[in-house]
Amino acid sequence: MKGSTVRIVLIVAAVGGAALLPMVAASRSGDPAPRELRIVAKDMTFYVNGEPTANPALRFTPGERIRLVLRNEDAGITHDFVIKEWNVATETLTDKGAEDTIVFRVPKERAPAGYYCSPHSEMMRGSVHID
Repeated sequence: MKGSTVRIVLIVAAVGGAALLPMVAASRSGDPAPRELRIVAKDMTFYVNGEPTANPALRFTPGERIRLVLRNEDAGITHDFVIKEWNVATETLTDKGAEDTIVFRVPKERAPAGYYCSPHSEMMRGSVHID
């Protein structure tokens, strides 16, 4: 290989390796990857992972990490997802198909909590349980 080609290969390898560092660091820290929870706002209701139950009770384990993905499927209607007691909130999504992702840790205390959509809290709400 010529000198410039070798430099390009080394740069690509270094950049690719640097991109993997956060994953390696997370796995070495002993903290497992967050559990993903996909929530869809559709027809003024929350659904979890495509299940048919409207505004279902959410169940978590004390101290677990959650990667929550909220998707807005209502055209012309804004939605967010909030668990006020835990200081958890997504961005407000204004467009159909828009998503926001947040990562949070479930509290270790088993205190009552609930979730809701702040613009539509009377209709879009449910309970949160720490098992």
